[in-house]
Amino acid sequence: MIAVRGIGVRAGGHEILHDVTFDLVPNTFTAVLGANGAGKTTLARAVAGLQRVASGALELDGRALVDLRPNERARRIAYMASDDAVVEGMSVRDVVATARYAYHEWWDWTEHAGDARAIAAALDAVAMEAFTGRGFESLSSGERQRVWLAAGLAQEAPLLVLDEATSHLDVRVAHEILQLLREQRDLGKTVVCV
Repeated sequence: MIAVRGIGVRAGGHEILHDVTFDLVPNTFTAVLGANGAGKTTLARAVAGLQRVASGALELDGRALVDLRPNERARRIAYMASDDAVVEGMSVRDVVATARYAYHEWWDWTEHAGDARAIAAALDAVAMEAFTGRGFESLSSGERQRVWLAAGLAQEAPLLVLDEATSHLDVRVAHEILQLLREQRDLGKTVVCV
């Protein structure tokens, strides 16, 4: 699915990643482990097509990742950042619904039946269906993390790239989320989790 070939990333005059090569094959769960500052987030962002690489290449099913249009890439790769971003003035459902933009033209945001189904299923999967009308900014950091995961699931991409998906969750909920990600793998998705 994803071929990473000798990629290197530089930032601020420093080499963050050097000559990284590996393959992500379908229906696998890959954990990325390392110390703070080791480049895990940079690697996750590169795999998702969100980080420019200075050298090497990334291919998705034989096509250069940089050649994919953003909405085409978003239909194939869902990325969940570790940042604790707070979106004000939007409901939980609306935040998850933004993940469906990849399936619409930039000028058309008419919700389709497939959008409603994907949003509802994603919120149910992370046990946040009771929060749909609540303001996103009113949630705890752990609840917000679950909503971001729901957005990634609603995107319905075959590849999920998650940067510290359980960082703000208590142990019980973190275990449930990891189980959910394993289930996603069993359903045919490829999961990469920092």
